[in-house]
Amino acid sequence: MPYDKNHNGFKRKYLPGKHVMHLMQLKDYRSCLATLAKSAAGLKNIPDLQRQPGGQGLTLAVNKSHIVKFAFQSNEIETLQNTVSLLTVLRPYLKNKTPIQVPQVRGVVLNVPAADAKKNQEAQIYGAVYPIIPGTFYHKSTFAGLNNRYDLMEQLGEFIAHLHEFDYQKHTHIPFKDYKSYLMEDMLHMIGKLSDEKISFKKRLLNSVCEKAFGMGKNVLCHYDAMPRNICLNADATRIAGVIDFGCAVVGPRAFEMTNTDYTKQDLVALNKGYKRVTRGSILPNTHDTPQNHLIKTMRDIYARMKDG
Repeated sequence: MPYDKNHNGFKRKYLPGKHVMHLMQLKDYRSCLATLAKSAAGLKNIPDLQRQPGGQGLTLAVNKSHIVKFAFQSNEIETLQNTVSLLTVLRPYLKNKTPIQVPQVRGVVLNVPAADAKKNQEAQIYGAVYPIIPGTFYHKSTFAGLNNRYDLMEQLGEFIAHLHEFDYQKHTHIPFKDYKSYLMEDMLHMIGKLSDEKISFKKRLLNSVCEKAFGMGKNVLCHYDAMPRNICLNADATRIAGVIDFGCAVVGPRAFEMTNTDYTKQDLVALNKGYKRVTRGSILPNTHDTPQNHLIKTMRDIYARMKDG
């Protein structure tokens, strides 16, 4: 069903599934969010909630120093909790490696009455509190238009290299998502014929693509959404101040990091230069194509061979 706008100005989307609880089903959900945001940010007064752009969930600015991201549906709570757990262990590690900040996030919970008061049910609202990193987000697909575009890409390369050296295997309590699940979703969009194939064929194709496009090297922790909209710049756009939105973090090959970005070949050359300063290795596969084009061509080639043979 289409989006429907309620009188408070927030949007909702109805999805099937009896196990999915929507915030719109809660009594006075706006006041519930305001109460939770007040407690989370340590405010004296009920804040004026302002909708902010975000991916999953509902991201609200509660004042000039804090943002609270709420799980919009009950099945999003676990994703948000995993992000909080990841940043809790990742932030002190990166703090000792790079001046680029990541959010110091903490989770908060509020139990509230559900819509059906007769059943005396309670629902849980979960939120993640993010202190705002001072700076400016460049809401475009690349840093095109900035004089020091390639300097910024080199800085980003260094940051990603430090992230890739994080030993995620020490933190078994965090259920890291495997990159193959993302790749399978991308494959269905890239090659429409796959929707008619059996799941066994898709799995064989997936393994072949992984081996050919990315190699069988060591997996690392990837941010997987290192776009300008998630990169905070200082006042004169000469330095990266911080990187946010680790909700898509995934474990996969180094080159997989760049398949979810729109950076040009020149951007990636600069990023790789910064990356090599830290790791002495390359993030990119041995190809003149961007990672996206390389992946698509690899998939099409393997698909054709597997179909013929």
